[in-house]
Amino acid sequence: MAREPAPPPLEATPEQVARGKSLFAARCMPCHGDGAVGGGVVPDLRYASAATHAGFDAIVRGGVRHQKGMAGFAQVLDADDVAAIHAYVIKRAHDALAEQAAQARHD
Repeated sequence: MAREPAPPPLEATPEQVARGKSLFAARCMPCHGDGAVGGGVVPDLRYASAATHAGFDAIVRGGVRHQKGMAGFAQVLDADDVAAIHAYVIKRAHDALAEQAAQARHD
């Protein structure tokens, strides 16, 4: 699957990404899948739009997509938690790009 546009730059530390991975596993994985790959009607977060990245905190904590089934998590996640989860999602997006590039080289 080609990705347009590219994900935002990964500016988090490896520790922040690791924390985000742990938080993602605890809070997000039941719906968004292991590794943020989605499934069914739940989107693959590795291919999130620029608008989704820009509004990540409002979506995750603020519940702005509650009408689409995305509950807000302000009661259990703070801004630093959401930033760490977002860093993990961005890392997964970059991983997906690297996998696509490697596959293209082998095709």
